[in-house]
Amino acid sequence: MVFLTSFIQYSVATDRPVQHILMAEALITAAKCFVPKSKEEEEEIERIYNSYRNIIATLPKNRGWATQHLCQYQGFWFQPMVGLEGIMWMQQHFISRPTDVYLISSPKSVSMSVFPSRILTFSRTTPIADPEVLPSPRIFATHTPFTLLPDSIQKSSCPIVYICRNPKDVLVSLCQFVMKVKPKDLLPLSLEDAFEMFCEGISPCGSYWDHVLGYWKASLEFPSKILFLKYEDMKEEPLLNIKRVAEFVGRPFSLEEEENGTVQEILKLRSFEKMKNLEVNKNGFYPVRNTKNDVFFREGKVRELENHPNFNAGRGSVLTTKGTVEIEACIMDGKTKRCGAVSGLTTVINPISLARLVMEKTPHIYLAFDGAEDFARE
Repeated sequence: MVFLTSFIQYSVATDRPVQHILMAEALITAAKCFVPKSKEEEEEIERIYNSYRNIIATLPKNRGWATQHLCQYQGFWFQPMVGLEGIMWMQQHFISRPTDVYLISSPKSVSMSVFPSRILTFSRTTPIADPEVLPSPRIFATHTPFTLLPDSIQKSSCPIVYICRNPKDVLVSLCQFVMKVKPKDLLPLSLEDAFEMFCEGISPCGSYWDHVLGYWKASLEFPSKILFLKYEDMKEEPLLNIKRVAEFVGRPFSLEEEENGTVQEILKLRSFEKMKNLEVNKNGFYPVRNTKNDVFFREGKVRELENHPNFNAGRGSVLTTKGTVEIEACIMDGKTKRCGAVSGLTTVINPISLARLVMEKTPHIYLAFDGAEDFARE
């Protein structure tokens, strides 16, 4: 979620007006993070990465998504060069600071591309960034599972904001991203194969289920350290979640800031369209994947799977005797046991979303036919 970057950055910056947010970001550049190293240091780094490659060569492998294969390391699947080498380096060498802020999600659950920390890479495919040169407070974004985080992060008091997204939407978004970044000589991954692999937990930084569950359990055990958010909730109520995160990282908005439109200005500054159309994001280049930055910008939609041509909710509907489609859907919250259902829909293209609204926004359990249609129009 692109606005999340802004209000975290605004919150951790001390007494900076909103119009300076983008200027503050520009101060942290790739050139400052890639510190020149001596020949001896480079040789030592190469020795360390060779040891990683020796370990990776022995790991269990499976078919990859955007690479030839994935490797299983400490219970999760990673791309060898782009992801796993960096994980190994980070586990051994990264030192957290009490003032750090971490934004974490599984891949394609939230937009990471607007974070200045994206320039940091611990993969040996490019020069290795040195996070120690960054001034405090530092903001990092990562897809690293909780159990694989360095001890310096797990044992610190620095805040972690975790964002999960509906797995159906994650799958569709991941498939479309892979199609853009995979090498041309790599056989395409069909949606059917991707679905099976995703459900089995064989996906980048996966399994998705273990990734989300790891942070969910940690947030229950350490509620003052880990804030667990849902992408869909953030999309629906951005102002409320801005305030939640600002308070969580210890920089709540003042009454004056709320009254003078500071929060709304942050949303406006970092809207999806504004960020997507920045020159660096339209024409900038991401060397790790050898691709343009614009591949990372794709608007997150809560209803992606319902609208997808291979999975849309109307495709499997049985026609009535009049030759029309009538759709039904139901949903249940496993934690609260609340539920919502709709049926007899003829004009609604997102019945699952409507069933969720029945569950969350009404005292009813079930709406049908004209009642459901009227509620959808409202």
